[in-house]
Amino acid sequence: MYRSSSLKPDEVKRRLRELGCLFIRKGRGAKEIWRTPDGTRFPVLTREITQANLMLINQTLRAEKLEEIRPPAPEKRVTSDAVPPAAQLQIQIKPPEPKRAERLVDVLRRRLQAAIGRHRLRHAGPRT
Repeated sequence: MYRSSSLKPDEVKRRLRELGCLFIRKGRGAKEIWRTPDGTRFPVLTREITQANLMLINQTLRAEKLEEIRPPAPEKRVTSDAVPPAAQLQIQIKPPEPKRAERLVDVLRRRLQAAIGRHRLRHAGPRT
């Protein structure tokens, strides 16, 4: 799934009109067909402007030497809880308990032996 940009479809359409682009017709599904002043056609999503669609629109506008449409800069959030740098984080990794490791080895050994037995039965030649 494509991530949506922070632009609303109405904002993109208003900006396209300011750049001299014209609405041509409704497209299939949630699309509209627009035309640049030089005549290049391109689709615009009407429900949600995804980053992929915005990239396609900007690529078309760049080719026609028009100004690109950019989403507004995200607002910076100031939090009171400072995240400690990675150097200050202390991570302790405990080795697995010996009994648990032994049980795991036993389970894997039994599964492997069962798989080998099934393989031998499946690929054994005819019994004589």
